[in-house]
Amino acid sequence: MVVSIINGRRREIGLSEDLDAAVEIYYNAIHKIYMTHPLYFKVMFKANRNIIFWSILGGYYTFKNPSFKGIKKLCINHELLSANALDSFISFLQVGGRLAIRRDEQDKRKLTYQPTAKGVNEVRELIDILLLAYAMIYPEFALAQKFDHDDFMADFFKNYIQVIGKEMFVYDVVPDSRAFLTKDGGHMMMFHLYMESLRQRTLTVQYNYLKVSTEFSVSRSHIKRCFQAAERLDLLNLRQDGKTIELKPRFIDMVREAFCFYLASVEYGVFGAR
Repeated sequence: MVVSIINGRRREIGLSEDLDAAVEIYYNAIHKIYMTHPLYFKVMFKANRNIIFWSILGGYYTFKNPSFKGIKKLCINHELLSANALDSFISFLQVGGRLAIRRDEQDKRKLTYQPTAKGVNEVRELIDILLLAYAMIYPEFALAQKFDHDDFMADFFKNYIQVIGKEMFVYDVVPDSRAFLTKDGGHMMMFHLYMESLRQRTLTVQYNYLKVSTEFSVSRSHIKRCFQAAERLDLLNLRQDGKTIELKPRFIDMVREAFCFYLASVEYGVFGAR
């Protein structure tokens, strides 16, 4: 049921005449957050890291004594991260003040966890941004009422954990998005390219590698490797002048489909199987 609901809703959302306006709202807001700590968010916005952290939150809000056992199983089964990489990522969250870890009171051999206010507030801000974009398409959405609800995060993740449980990951639903969403800063690079197409009103965009490199805290060679991978998928063409990128309709469709999946997933988190 979850899969059919989200697939149906993302197709309906994709028909909206206001989709580009919603993408613009999303990008401008997410860009402001990214710029507050680009070295952190370039990692956190990688699809697998994002899936894992949202799974951690889902476990926290769903189970009385959440553990990392289910998270490790998810990572291994879907090759999200190796066991060692997962341990490093958990330490990354802990050192960054997003996750607190302690011994289970009932079994001292086990570790349990609790997201910090900092970690929860950051994720809620990301959800709020997606809902702001969602409201561009559905103005009747009672945005303020949902935001003011005391138990919003608990209710949201009790629904959203069902999406994760059905193994609905953005780069599986939209396979071409792997070229961007599995890379450091790739999320921002993908949406930035799309926005440049809208702003320049053409699929043949002039691209400033140095500016983007500085802004997103990734090297120019990293950006070029990412774009070369996208070129091999026939998403774009890199012109010989080193500053012009020809976006293919396939790229535009890919970004829209990924964005619609984000909105449909967050909608499910808010409303569940209504």
